[in-house]
Amino acid sequence: VELSDGRQGVFANLGNVQVGQIITVSRGAEQWNYIIVSIETVEPDDLTPLYPSEHARLTLITCADYNFFSDRYQVRTVVIADRVS
Repeated sequence: VELSDGRQGVFANLGNVQVGQIITVSRGAEQWNYIIVSIETVEPDDLTPLYPSEHARLTLITCADYNFFSDRYQVRTVVIADRVS
């Protein structure tokens, strides 16, 4: 969630989103809307959030719970959103 220079990373506020919230992804003139359907916390070695889905889905993953003693993040925050338009 932080860049190497200490600035906030792109997903620094991912922990503030809520189920039901809309996420808009834009590329050039194209735009897609997704609705958040779940927010999960998983272990770093849990790869199930990366498995393919049967429909258009957006999966956002970031690190959470930094441990200064081990110099690593303890868990991953996973936000799953289904495409609505």
